[in-house]
Amino acid sequence: MEQLFSGIESISPGSTEELELLSQIVNNPTAIFFAVSFFSVIVPLIEEALKPIGVWLLVRRNPTPREGFMAGIISGAGYALFENLGNIVAGSSWSTLVLARIGTSIMHIFTAGLIGYTLALAWKENRYLRLGVAYLLAVVIHGLWNALAIFSAIAGLNLEDAILPAYVVPTSMIAMLAMTIGLFILLILTNRKVRSDDYGTQIRPLTTDTIELKE
Repeated sequence: MEQLFSGIESISPGSTEELELLSQIVNNPTAIFFAVSFFSVIVPLIEEALKPIGVWLLVRRNPTPREGFMAGIISGAGYALFENLGNIVAGSSWSTLVLARIGTSIMHIFTAGLIGYTLALAWKENRYLRLGVAYLLAVVIHGLWNALAIFSAIAGLNLEDAILPAYVVPTSMIAMLAMTIGLFILLILTNRKVRSDDYGTQIRPLTTDTIELKE
């Protein structure tokens, strides 16, 4: 990437050298492998651990799983908003931004909410296996999304002798659309389950009916 950016800076406007330089990078199997490994493995591992920051800040309050879920989805929504603002700065139009980022936003909200819920549940029950499974699931979902985005972007360049054929673009877009719909449904179902969960959310008042008087 450093070679690509440094080369582009020295290219005069209208030159074909930019396309040639892009072709050398994106048609290199090693470059694609490291790009996918970084953005689909390393980045999700870091982001999914830090994204639910709102839940981590509640550790001393011993939040209920419902509160952990709520804090998680708020953190995920905030993270998605931050990403979208970055794309606005990059010059994307509003319509393009909405269509391109709505799936990513749902993905961030769902994964952060999932980890927030299981994290609070782990604190309450001192059982962390479910948290580990949820974390790995979030990383897989995030990594798959990033991989599809990378393949679609590379195939969409339409460079000569491209490794990835042009049909990768519609295939990746269909897969991302399916993931968006699936994650949205899962988000709704998870929300319903969390709302019906009674982990420490109902406090019974202390009345004479709950006290046993012993002589």
